[in-house]
Amino acid sequence: MVLESGQSPTLSLYLKHQQQSSEDLGRCVQFLSRLSPQPSAFATISPYDVVPGLMVASSVVLKCLNQKTDPDSVIDTLKTLPLTTPKLKRKMPLLSRSTRGRLGIGTTQLTKEDFKTLAPREWVNGQVIHSFLAVLSWEQKQENNHESLILPCLLATKCSHNDYQTWTFHKVPFHIYETVLLPVCHKDHWFLMVAKPKQQELYNYDSLHSIERSNMFAKHWRQFLIARGQAYGMAPQECTWMESPCSRKDDGHSCGVFVMMNAAAVLARRNPLVMMQCHVNNYRVFVRERLILGEL
Repeated sequence: MVLESGQSPTLSLYLKHQQQSSEDLGRCVQFLSRLSPQPSAFATISPYDVVPGLMVASSVVLKCLNQKTDPDSVIDTLKTLPLTTPKLKRKMPLLSRSTRGRLGIGTTQLTKEDFKTLAPREWVNGQVIHSFLAVLSWEQKQENNHESLILPCLLATKCSHNDYQTWTFHKVPFHIYETVLLPVCHKDHWFLMVAKPKQQELYNYDSLHSIERSNMFAKHWRQFLIARGQAYGMAPQECTWMESPCSRKDDGHSCGVFVMMNAAAVLARRNPLVMMQCHVNNYRVFVRERLILGEL
């Protein structure tokens, strides 16, 4: 049962609510079972067909209420790979392949060792994360005209050591981008910072839900903006830290995958709560195929 719940989105969603709020879930099941105007219609249907539907429907209703999210997002959660789109026929122009077996995406070079980090229970490395975020960014620009900027994780490392002046990116006009993404690795844990310059908002999608870490890096980001302002010779841009709901990871090695899944949701303008632990293994395969094929 543990194996199935970890791989099945529908079963995982139901068991999660059964564990955390079994009474509410039971009331939802009873309520939905009484909605049919003709209860006798169920008489000719096997309980084995009716009960699973009620279980899933009750889980969807409860998730919508608890997380104050829309039904479409919750229904996406039931998919094996939420928020994935058919491949575009055009290849990513930043893609290159070398005779040494390296795959280049933008300025990042991927080796076989990098791809091995996408195997189950492996800790995904920064090379893979940055490459996939570049692919996502290009995809959303082509499909939805969503302009986004991916900053290197080394920027966050420098900021965590109070070095805000080395990399200010003062020649990069943040204000033209709808979204600025910064993957962060802090104490062997990956999470995703997202800035929306036009709204002057800052989000922190952390699969460990650490408020302390969120506050710390929000301060680092503000100091970074001050350094940018000084390099520009103008007042720093304001930003407000916003509530950043996302799913919590259930293991010790999927934080990097959550960075990629949450980034996919943000760039698609969808709720990151769509992406859950049960999607992790399939998403590892999805990322590997997208990067190797070099097509969207």
